[in-house]
Formats: sequence, structure tokens, C-alpha cells
Amino acid sequence: MNPFPLSSAVAKLFDEIRQVVPRLGLVARRPGCPEILERLKALSDEELLGRGALAKDFVSLVRAGLFLRADSIDDSHEISQKIPSREGSYWHGILHRREPDYSNAKYWFGKVGSHEVFSNLLQVDRRSLPGGGAAWKEITCSGKWDAAAFVDLCEACAAGTRAGLGEELELLQEMEMDALLGHCAARALGSEDEGGKSGEGR
Repeated sequence: MNPFPLSSAVAKLFDEIRQVVPRLGLVARRPGCPEILERLKALSDEELLGRGALAKDFVSLVRAGLFLRADSIDDSHEISQKIPSREGSYWHGILHRREPDYSNAKYWFGKVGSHEVFSNLLQVDRRSLPGGGAAWKEITCSGKWDAAAFVDLCEACAAGTRAGLGEELELLQEMEMDALLGHCAARALGSEDEGGKSGEGR
């Protein structure tokens, strides 16, 4: 699902990135779409979202998310570490989870606190997930979305001790990133900025 206005440049870029990188792995690889990354860097904020954006930090966070979706964690990190909001910390947490630097990822997810995206992930029908949603069930066993538990499962999967959860964790990551991209785009285009101060670069 494309979370962006269909007429915008960002919607086209998002679709192009998904064609080159259909499913993003849990651990970062080399970016596979350098030409798309160059275009993403060159587009102004207004060109990216198709009309004047009111919340510049959120436009930057959309860009950070797109870089991360294209597997360019360095470009994403350069942006997210400079934005002390819940969303900046959220992107920062995802990129460190994929780096992988699991303890640093947990630090940044701790800065996020609760988030609307967590609520979205709680609504996922686990029966539609691979393996009946075993990972989702562990992450949500407290009745809340536990971002630290998600990090732990990604670490265990990468280590080979929970490798059978890989497909489900990748799908949950995709849902998470799509929801966060949509959230940041909505705020960039004028919704109320709800991001709170979250910390400094690390």
C-alpha cells in the first residue's frame, strides 16, 4: 500500500523503491537503487510532496524513511539523528535495529515512548501473518506494542535461534515503516505536529 498522495513525486519514488527492493531485510544491505537515491536527494521539499509542506521536520522525516526503505541507512541516519522528536527517534530506532546495533535501537525506541504507529500494529490480524503471527503474539503479549521485544526477536532471528520468524518479522517491519511514513507525510502536509523532544544524536 502506498501511503502518499498519488499525484506526488514521493508516491512515485516509493513505488520505484518497492520494485527494486520488494521486501526490506531485517539487516541492512548495500542500497540497490542509487539512481533513485540521487533523485530523492535532489528533490526540494515542495517537489517531493507535491505542495507546500507546513512542517519541515516532517518532510525531512519522510525523506529519512524513504532512504531507509531503500536500504540507505547512512543517508537516513544523517537526517533522523538531527530531529529530536518521537518520529526522529522512531526512524533512528529502526535504522539501528537494521544496522544491526540492537542495544542502540532499544535506546531510541525508549525515547519514542508510545506512538500512534504502535496502535496500528496492535490492530493487525495475526491470523493473516506467516505462521499464525507467533512473533506478533510475543511482541503484544502485554497488551501493548513492545518495540524492545521486536528488537529482541530481530536479534534472535539474525543469530539463527529464531530464524523461522524471519518472514513474519520482515512483514511487520514493512507495515511499521509504511505506517510511520504515512504518519510523517500527514504531519508534513499540515496536520498538528505531535512530536515531542526525544534526545540527541547517537
